Amino acid sequence: MEALLAEAKALLALPAVQYGAAPLAAGLAAALLLQPLRLAGLAVAAGFFAALYLAGRLDFQERLIIAVAAAAAFGALTDAAFRPTRAAGVLLGIAFGMAAFWVYFRMLGGKPPQELALYAVGITALTALVVVCSVLSLDEPARAGAAGIGLGAALGVGVWIFSLRFDLRALALTALVVVCSVLSLDEPARAGAAGIGLGAALGVGVWVFSLRFDLRALALAAACAGFVLLATVYGRGLSTGVSFTLTSGVVASLLAVGAVLAGRLPWQAAAALVLVPMAVRLPVPQRAPVAAQALAALLYALLAAGGVCAIAWYVRRAG
Repeated sequence: MEALLAEAKALLALPAVQYGAAPLAAGLAAALLLQPLRLAGLAVAAGFFAALYLAGRLDFQERLIIAVAAAAAFGALTDAAFRPTRAAGVLLGIAFGMAAFWVYFRMLGGKPPQELALYAVGITALTALVVVCSVLSLDEPARAGAAGIGLGAALGVGVWIFSLRFDLRALALTALVVVCSVLSLDEPARAGAAGIGLGAALGVGVWVFSLRFDLRALALAAACAGFVLLATVYGRGLSTGVSFTLTSGVVASLLAVGAVLAGRLPWQAAAALVLVPMAVRLPVPQRAPVAAQALAALLYALLAAGGVCAIAWYVRRAG
C-alpha cells in the first residue's frame, strides 16, 4: 500500500499531470457535474485551480487568485440569475480590466505617474478586449472552448519561444576542448569530434533546460479541452455562458500581463492575443456535428495562436 501511495504521489508531482491531465480531468468532471445546473462553464475555474492546487501554487499570487475566483463567481451568478447577452461583455471587460491593473499594481507602484497611467491603460485595454471577444461566444460551446484552448496554447508556447537561448559558454568550451584534444592526443580527428560533441551536448542541454513553458497557461488550455470533449457529447445543449467565457478571458489576460511584466513575453505578442477569440468567430459548418464545429474553430484558434508565437519569435530575434 505504501508503495502504491508513493507511486501515486510521484505521478501527481509530474508537471504533465499537474498542468495537463489533472486540469483536463477536472474541467471535464466539473462540466459534467454542473451541467444540470447550467453552470458547466465553471470547468475553466475548476481545471485552473486544480492545477495550482496539485502544484502547491494556490498562494503564488493572492490577487490573481482573487480576480480569477471573482470572475468565476460573477459569471456563475450572471448565468444563474440573468440571461446575459454579448453586449454584457463590454461592461465585464472594463470591470475586470481595472481588476487586472489592481492585481499588478504592487509591481508597478514605483513607476512615475505618467508611466503608471500608460500601464493602467494598456492592462485595462488588453483585458477588456480579450474578455469582450471571448464573451461573444457565450452561447456556442465549440467556439468558446476552442478560444480557451487557443489562448492557453498561445501564452504557454509564446513564453517558451521568447525564452529560447543557447549557452555561449558551451561554444567557448567547444573550442577549448577541441584545441586541447588536438594538442594532447595522437588522433586529432577523433579528439576534435569528441570536443565538438561535448560542447554541442552541453549547449543543447542548457538550451533544453532553459525551455520555460507557461504551465499555468497550458493548464487553462487543458481545462478548456475537457469542456470541449464534453461538448462533443452534449452538443449545443452544453451551457457555456459568462462563467466560461469571462473566466477564460480573465485568466488568459492576467497571465499575459504577468508574463509581459516579468519580461517573459513581448507586449506585441500579448496584444495579439485578442486575435484568438476573434478567430473562432469565423464561419464553421453549421449543420455539422459539434465535434466538426469544434475542430474547425480549434483550427482557427491555433492559427491565431501561431501568429502570437510568430510575433514572440520575431521580437526575440529582432531584440
